[in-house]
Amino acid sequence: MGLLEEIGEKIESMITQRPAFKAACEKCFREADHDNNGKISPKEAAKKVEYIFTEIEKDLLDYNIKVKKPTTEQVKHFLDIADKNGDYVLDEEEFFEFYKQVVKFASATSAKGFFRKYGVSMLAGIASMMVAKRGVASIPAAGTIVAPFMALLPSILVGPVLGVAVKLGFEKGDIMALKKELFPSSEDKAESKPQASGS
Repeated sequence: MGLLEEIGEKIESMITQRPAFKAACEKCFREADHDNNGKISPKEAAKKVEYIFTEIEKDLLDYNIKVKKPTTEQVKHFLDIADKNGDYVLDEEEFFEFYKQVVKFASATSAKGFFRKYGVSMLAGIASMMVAKRGVASIPAAGTIVAPFMALLPSILVGPVLGVAVKLGFEKGDIMALKKELFPSSEDKAESKPQASGS
């Protein structure tokens, strides 16, 4: 399994394990079940794809990641997978499977979008961490003291986060504002608290 597939599965799991996912799925099913018989047609299920993608896009909005919507043929494929008994209608359990297929598709496309947008920054972050560790280790006095602490920060984990944070900072136009938002100092926290008005 490749890195993109692993990330797609992690995103899918993160989304589908949330209580909001099940609630959104149940809401979609109830809205599509116009005659309240506990079943919806594939056509009604397909109409809900737009709603599903609107919800997914809301989750990814902060990261500026675009999610490619499935084609009509792909939606038909999701329906074929979900319709376990082949009766051309979906009960609530089958609709949940349909919903998961759509999210799985969205996860894969959002992971690709994430790497297109942040991949170079993530690699640069890893390289920066490696260079920083070597640089600090080469300083005689500081290297002896700081190197053990730097070893606690695995470059492969911290580097991508650092790279994405820097890219987001540049996109927002103020890397220091991003630093304050992600890692506020006690002074920053005190500034953000509302002042009590004295009488």
